[in-house]
This record gives sequence, C-alpha cells and structure tokens, in this order.
Amino acid sequence: MRGLQICATDATYAWDESDSLGDHEDDDFVTLFPDGHYENFSSGQLRTEVSERLNAEQPDAIAIAGWGSVDARACLEWASKNTCKTILMSETRAIDGERVWWKEKLKRRLLRRFDTALVGAQSHADYLTTLGVRRDRITFGYNTVDNEYFERRVGELRAARDRGTPPFFLASNRFVPVKNLVAAVDAYAGYRASGGEWELCLLGDGPLKAQIVERTRLLGLQVVEGAPWETKPEVTLKQLSKGDERKPIVFLPGFRQIDQLPEFYAAASAFFHPAIREPWGLVINEAMASGLPIVASLNGGAVEELVDDGINGFTFDAIELRSMEAAMSRVSELSAQERKQLGRESQRILNDRMPTGAFGEGLRRALQITCETNC
Repeated sequence: MRGLQICATDATYAWDESDSLGDHEDDDFVTLFPDGHYENFSSGQLRTEVSERLNAEQPDAIAIAGWGSVDARACLEWASKNTCKTILMSETRAIDGERVWWKEKLKRRLLRRFDTALVGAQSHADYLTTLGVRRDRITFGYNTVDNEYFERRVGELRAARDRGTPPFFLASNRFVPVKNLVAAVDAYAGYRASGGEWELCLLGDGPLKAQIVERTRLLGLQVVEGAPWETKPEVTLKQLSKGDERKPIVFLPGFRQIDQLPEFYAAASAFFHPAIREPWGLVINEAMASGLPIVASLNGGAVEELVDDGINGFTFDAIELRSMEAAMSRVSELSAQERKQLGRESQRILNDRMPTGAFGEGLRRALQITCETNC
C-alpha cells in the first residue's frame, strides 16, 4: 500500500513532512508537490499530476478522501477509466452544512461511482445512506491516530515534567471561524469572572489570530505568545504592562509540529474543543490517547462517538456561552485524582472504540466487500 498526498504544506501550516511520515519508509509515501502550497496550484495542474502519478502506479484500488476536491475527483475519474476499485473515505455529516436539493442530487450521481465507503462516525454513515450508498457497503474506522505513540510519549513527558506549570485548558485548532475561538475567549473570561482559576492555551494559527488577540485584550485578559512552561513567571511579568500581572492569561504558542504536541498534552489539565461544528476532530483522539479529560462542543463527530458526558469529560452547546463556562467549571472544580480518572476513561474508551488498527481493519473490510461483489 502506498500513500499519496498532494502537498506537504498549505497556506496556514508549514508541516514538517518528515514528522508526518512516522515509521513509514519514504517509498510508501509520495508527495506530488513537495515544495508548494495546495492553494497555489490550478485545477489543471492537480488533475494532470494526479493522473500521471496513477498511470505510473497502476493501483488495483484507490481509497479517496472525500469527493469535493479537484484531486479527489481526478482520482475517481482515473479509476473509472482504468477499471480500478474505489473506496470513499468520508467524514461528512448531514448537519455540517446547508443541503440544497440539486446539489444533493449531483452528489448521489457522483457517489454511485464508488464501490464502498469507509467512515468514522455513525452520523457519517447516515448521511451517505441519504445519498444512496448502501449501508452494507459502509465500514468504520476512518478517523484514527497512533494512540500508542501519544500514550507512550505523553507518559514519558509527564513522568519527567516540572510540576510548577499552573493548570490550564488546552485547545488545538486552526484559527478559523468554525472553530469558535473568539466565543471560547468570551466563555473563558466568564469562567474567570465567576471564580475559575485555570489559564487557557490556544495552540495553532490562522487568519483569525489578530481578531482573537484583540478580543482577548478587550475582555481584560492578558496575551502571552508562548507555551505556559516556556514563559517563566518573572519573564511573564516583564512582558506584562504595569498592573497586568493579576490578569488571567491566554497563551498563544502558535503552530507547532506534531513531535511537539505531546509536550502540550502532557502539561495540560484538560482538553478544550469549542468548535461550532466538526465533522470529526482528530485532536480529540490525540488528547484522549494522552489521558486528558475532554471538554467539548456536542456538535462534533469525535464527540458523538468518543466522549461520554461525566465519564471522560463534559460536553456543552457551542453557541451558549454559559453552557461552555459551566463545562469548564465542572472539570476545573474536580480534584486532581478525579481528573486523572476521567483521563484513564478517555484512554479506555478510545482504545475500545477507535483503536489505532481500526483504520487498517476498516480498509481491509471495504476491500473485501468490493471483491466479494466485483472480483
């Protein structure tokens, strides 16, 4: 099996491709445009490069991520012309956007060209069935991470970590509207005003950063650009203007590579995910594998499948600030031992419902179904 990605970076994040490969050999992973951002290439360039690569590879089957992008459709077109089996990998839910009848009709026609589908959540499967995909041709396991890596690495870091870092909520997102981070800052301000004591760390970057910083300061909160453990108290006070040392802090460490993420999971007290809507949210998997309690919006695929309210975290309505504040208070008011128990439940639930091997097993089953009917 070989993996094919279009670009190693995009306009928001400069991913380190060597980190994303993990333990795989370079020959198992191909990047079509290693030196450019996805947004910089035309539809024609994408179609041509995808077609040429598939002509060289001559695969017997292609697992395609989604159906809406130019590269996904180029893969589907190539497969149709070359009698190649196709597996749709989808995490789209009916509630993820406005549904217009004629667009849904076009999707139904397009999806007939896929042999089987691999999804992560029941809501993903439900939406595909409304588009005509037979339920017996849908398998599960799409949305996985390397659970063992995060559990092991975070465990090592926790064992060696300086305990002086104050408790904080960790959120990890692109800074885009759907992630709801401006409202999250509003809710955090309310949480602190009602007596909450934890800090907030917003990991990531994106076009809304300036707006988030402006809103944070307008609410009387302090912005510190760095991780909580990277900024010692005496340095922090120098960064703050006179009288600001008593203000709650929102840490903005910026974008970090995948090998740095365990440091944040190891130091955090709970994981906070305020997205308005989220087809899945792999950061939830990562945080659960790291043994963290989850405080998350109800409207997310991973939350639907993996977060049991009161068992491994607390859920809230993303458009209700008081609901968000209450969930933050619920987890921060627990004892350290109670939070640790929620974290253990996170790991148990994740390994039971979405183990690392679920993707491979789901893909194997999808291929098996295809071969049983088409081979």
